[in-house]
Amino acid sequence: MNKLQLTCAGIVLLQPLLIAAETTSLRTGLWELTFKSDLTLEQARRLSAKIPDVLFAKVPTSQRTELKRLYESGELLRNALNGSDTLCITEEDLEHGIQPTTDIDESCTVVAATTHTSWQQVQLVCAGLENDALGKAVITIAAKDATTLTGNITRNVTGVAKPFNIRVELHGTWLDSQCGEEAAEEDETR
Repeated sequence: MNKLQLTCAGIVLLQPLLIAAETTSLRTGLWELTFKSDLTLEQARRLSAKIPDVLFAKVPTSQRTELKRLYESGELLRNALNGSDTLCITEEDLEHGIQPTTDIDESCTVVAATTHTSWQQVQLVCAGLENDALGKAVITIAAKDATTLTGNITRNVTGVAKPFNIRVELHGTWLDSQCGEEAAEEDETR
């Protein structure tokens, strides 16, 4: 092999590494995310009935009954997917994809993440609700600029009498370079 062939072979082999090394051009720090979901109240009730008791283990006993009632009504889950929350986005999130940390997504495992300077996509496999059925989820985020993002989360729910998809539209606005208490909470979950 001559030098030109070696150089071309090296470029071809390094290309996937160069693509994977890109980070999304968003600022790190505290972000406010707003969510709008197409989840119906009936679908939320079906999901809520399958939430394991282990999720309630951290909740004080005095509040557990009320929280279970809210879950079973479907309102708590539906409201959680239609509202706003803050999120600490780190350099790691920009390199490897922003991933869910909610209770409903604890059963999901990342199978692929693609990041680019203006967008990213994270693909997940999620445990089903019954009979070990596996569902899929995809998170797609586009950076409008360094302080604004848009995107969506789609998740198919399997293992129920009538499988269905959930789509959540999201919009994010950067708030501050410091995450404060959010950062401490993020560290505890990782």
